[in-house]
Amino acid sequence: MIKLRIIFLIFITISVLSGCSTLKDPLHSEPERPQQKMLTEKPSTETLLNNSIINQNALGLEQENLWDEIANNLYITPIYTKKMKEHLTLSLRKKNNLEQISIRAQPFLYFIYKEVKSRQLPYEIIFLPMVESSFLPKAISHAGAAGIWQFMPRTGNMLGLKQNWWHDGRLDIYNSTHAALDYLQTQYKRNNNDWLLALASYNAGHGNVRKAKRNFLKNNPKGEINFWNISPYLPKETQNYVPRILAFSYLVKHGKRYNINLHSIDNKPYFQKIHLTQQTSTSSIIKHTGISKHHFHLLNPAFLKSATPPQGPHHLLLPLKDAHDFKLKFSANPSLFKVNWEKHKIRQGDSLGLIAQKYQTSVREIKNLNNMNSSRIRAGKTLLIPIPKQYTQTTLAQEKTKTRQTKTHTHKVKANESLSVIAQNHNTTVQKISQINKINSKDLIKKGQILQIPVQKNEIKIIHILKKGENLTVLAKKYNTNTQQIARWNQIQQSDILQTGKKLKIWISS
Repeated sequence: MIKLRIIFLIFITISVLSGCSTLKDPLHSEPERPQQKMLTEKPSTETLLNNSIINQNALGLEQENLWDEIANNLYITPIYTKKMKEHLTLSLRKKNNLEQISIRAQPFLYFIYKEVKSRQLPYEIIFLPMVESSFLPKAISHAGAAGIWQFMPRTGNMLGLKQNWWHDGRLDIYNSTHAALDYLQTQYKRNNNDWLLALASYNAGHGNVRKAKRNFLKNNPKGEINFWNISPYLPKETQNYVPRILAFSYLVKHGKRYNINLHSIDNKPYFQKIHLTQQTSTSSIIKHTGISKHHFHLLNPAFLKSATPPQGPHHLLLPLKDAHDFKLKFSANPSLFKVNWEKHKIRQGDSLGLIAQKYQTSVREIKNLNNMNSSRIRAGKTLLIPIPKQYTQTTLAQEKTKTRQTKTHTHKVKANESLSVIAQNHNTTVQKISQINKINSKDLIKKGQILQIPVQKNEIKIIHILKKGENLTVLAKKYNTNTQQIARWNQIQQSDILQTGKKLKIWISS
């Protein structure tokens, strides 16, 4: 009885696979209308998919090359329309592009395949990142969509892919894949169990697909709702989007016929998800595990800084061999991976050199930690500063205390004075005045208001009356400063022609 059952399963599997292998070449044959109908008959598609999974598991027929395994399980039959032929022809002209995408897919393909299979979804969904991002993990579109699944910020937030200073959930390979499949399943149900309309909704949004359905029915009251019929009413991009996915799936299935050499990918896991219990330095992981910086960020593109977010998510992806090494070293010495840096908000007048000197580190280390290509910084932005071991938390606390104990003097605001004018007159910055007085730098100040103004140690202000033959260059040399500072203190331009007798404020060391 058992032998008869196995023979029966083999017969069914061979019948299904042989049926798939006899598809006509859409570039050289006419459309087959019965196959077009199969796409809207969802129970038939799901039955084929479910039977395939049962038969494959029962007979142990999984392919070693993952592309072959996927090709053997494509059951949304491509529609042989003019649009389909155009995309097949275009893809064949750019075979090298498809082959390059197959190389970039290697780290991610098995994970996506496994998730699609476990949910019993059509395997054609695996090709969606090919069209969306060409499997570039940090891809960002001109409209602001990001990641291999190309989520817009609003959609990402809606699906739990939060974006902040530390982390962009849309770039998180693990979480974004689950979010994409959840979203597709939702669109499938909202489109009366039609996978092509679900794919169209993924690209254009459900509202645009619903609008296209209404417009189609206005002109065809008794017409059948499917992607191909409503396509003329969809955005141009979406009209091409679904056929491109089907074209990719067809060429993967029939790659040998068209001499397409896809990069072979093993049908087994590539990476392991590792849960972390605390904020961890990613630069330390790279340093102590041997994984290259490029490879680490390829699998973990969501980390925008050199550490996991303080509040999570506390997980990362590592290749299997590196994951084992990391877990051993972490359990033996967790302090190796401890975050050892301080956040520094850039102030007016700051430079990388001054910041490095303050924290007893180097400009090079600061640039490396913040992935900076140049030394240009901007006030108001935040830097991560590597803290040397000898620069203890006590030392850091003392530095902060010194900053808070800045010497000040009282200033009564005069008519028409602004924070900017006051800062220039007292050789300080708006940010410092705002910080000491606990006000917003954009707040309006009133005549008679009392402000505490920070005073630089051993600095005094003098008034210089300009003599004949003197200019800013002469004064800068005389008072050991520069023309830019003198111009700022006096709210003038360096190029201004100054009259003899003009009074200028100069700040000098006493």
